[in-house]
Amino acid sequence: FMLWQEKSVLFNEGRNPPAKNSPWTRYCNRTRDWGDYAQRTARYAYSAAGDRQAAELGKYRQQWEKLEGREQVQKVQEKVQKIERDNTPGMSR
Repeated sequence: FMLWQEKSVLFNEGRNPPAKNSPWTRYCNRTRDWGDYAQRTARYAYSAAGDRQAAELGKYRQQWEKLEGREQVQKVQEKVQKIERDNTPGMSR
């Protein structure tokens, strides 16, 4: 999220900063209704459109988990589960 001044500098080197009532300035100055945002996000996530997007983006899951460091956690959890299975009384290999 960039302030309008930063955007101005990046795109036109400060020559033409946005007007005080421009859409960009209004966007930067407005307050956020995080409750409304959460409701809209949840509504989308649990809709048919959200299911379609989740299915489409599922192909990136392993890459995201690796970037987040969850790949190592998964490996540790698998090892723990294997040890627990092997140490369960009455279980044969």
